[in-house]
Amino acid sequence: MSKLIIIKILGYISTLALMSLTAKVLTISDFAYLNLFLQWLVPLTIIQTLGLPLVSNIYVGGGEMSVNQYLLISKKILQKILIISIPVFIVTAVNLFGISLDLIVPYLILLLANIVLYFQSQLLQARKLFFESFLVSNYGQRGVLLSTLSCLMIGIFYFLEIQFNISNILLIIFFSILITIFYAHNILQKSYSPSYENISITEKQLANEGLKISLNSIFHNLTFPLIFLIGISYLSENTVAKYQTNLKLIFLMLHFYQGILMNVLIPDIYRLFSENKKLLLSKIKKIMFSTFMLGSLIILLFYFYHKPFIVIMFSEKFLIENNELINLSLILLTGIIFDCGFSLLTYCKFNREALLIRLLGFILGALVASYTYFNLNFNFSINLLLVIFYVLPNTFAFLFWLKIVKKSFIPMAFFWSFICT
Repeated sequence: MSKLIIIKILGYISTLALMSLTAKVLTISDFAYLNLFLQWLVPLTIIQTLGLPLVSNIYVGGGEMSVNQYLLISKKILQKILIISIPVFIVTAVNLFGISLDLIVPYLILLLANIVLYFQSQLLQARKLFFESFLVSNYGQRGVLLSTLSCLMIGIFYFLEIQFNISNILLIIFFSILITIFYAHNILQKSYSPSYENISITEKQLANEGLKISLNSIFHNLTFPLIFLIGISYLSENTVAKYQTNLKLIFLMLHFYQGILMNVLIPDIYRLFSENKKLLLSKIKKIMFSTFMLGSLIILLFYFYHKPFIVIMFSEKFLIENNELINLSLILLTGIIFDCGFSLLTYCKFNREALLIRLLGFILGALVASYTYFNLNFNFSINLLLVIFYVLPNTFAFLFWLKIVKKSFIPMAFFWSFICT
């Protein structure tokens, strides 16, 4: 466990370092667009694969298929998906969003490479090689090796006085992924995976399982990219870049502790839900309370020291006003405290309910954003979108799970009962 905590800490540090370097070598406008492209890389990776990498945890991890058998079926499905999805992606990017082919080509290459690495990292997890899985995680999952290699390549480019732009940053990340792919392939080759005869699992079965598992993950990973896609459509790139940077920093700091505690608890959630709900409630209450206390302390420290930190790591162009910082921090802290809601519903096998809550949140967010966006200033709009897309679904998911456990029908009554007992 200590090795996993260390590798997660290194993942956060390397992610922060990559953010800092790209902010220093790009214009603030290019930095905003680069962040947006990279934010969309995660949900696009999951969508393009129909969640097939996640299925490896069931079939390979469960001993029903070997790695090679799983990959053989997955490749056939993936080829059919990409034949349709790549032309659709290019046409949509060019015609709907007006992105030039100079950017689409390196981005598409990066996306395909990230898909390969996504398969590999999930297979390593399925083979119970957790340390290696964290080390070679695909972009968007804070992979240490990928971020570190990208930082080194940016440093080499900077030393050689090569001009930076979005395209060559995307290519740098692509080559970092490529090196990581070869390393992950080498580990998987050494990992023994026996073959199983008379496999009855079909392409359709694998694809259906992947789609069912991935839907929640897709909506979860769409939250922040969608918010900033709306933002950059109507606002200056400078303003969006400032919010992207501060949100990412605050989120990384606040979510780290809660993320570790939930990762430790996840393997036992269903067992405790079935056998000892009282103990599970106690553990969740401790996680939420400690997240609130530690998060409040982090917000207080960041409030007093964020200016020198932002200036050193990025530049003074990325500073936001103190009241904006407090509002953003409190909204994110609230969302993160209740972030366990969807994990609890998912691992207690209420996937359909979790998906429905996410869908309702996205529908409400889309309606409110489209109605109010032209009339509200940026600060209030971003905060409003964060509340609707992130805080409300998380809170409702947790309250719904609590209703199931406590068998109460008055949301605030059972919530305060939970907190006070």
